[in-house]
Amino acid sequence: MKKINYLVACTLVLSSVFFSCRKTTEKIVDCFGQSLLTSFSHTTDAANPKKVDFTAKHSGELSIASVKFEYGDGQSQTVTGTTASHTYAAAGTYSVKARITLTNGKGTCETDPVRSVTVN
Repeated sequence: MKKINYLVACTLVLSSVFFSCRKTTEKIVDCFGQSLLTSFSHTTDAANPKKVDFTAKHSGELSIASVKFEYGDGQSQTVTGTTASHTYAAAGTYSVKARITLTNGKGTCETDPVRSVTVN
């Protein structure tokens, strides 16, 4: 797997009461001879600032087989879908990794973007 590009984007989302910053990490990878864009984003739950929702996405014809979220506090979770939630015990800044496993029916390849998540 050849990693080609890395981009971080942030968009401010306004709701009726809460402000939330939705941050996305994107990575272009060479997987099975295809250049694919994978992304990993998070949002903080408006009712519980220690609960963070994570989402993994990708472009292309391959399927996401699984995503292993490593939350940076010693906890991890593998999901067969693309979303997961985690509640942190304490406020702080955590280094979170999403190991995204893509499959084409014949084999798999992985990409593992890492991002910093601040919990209040």
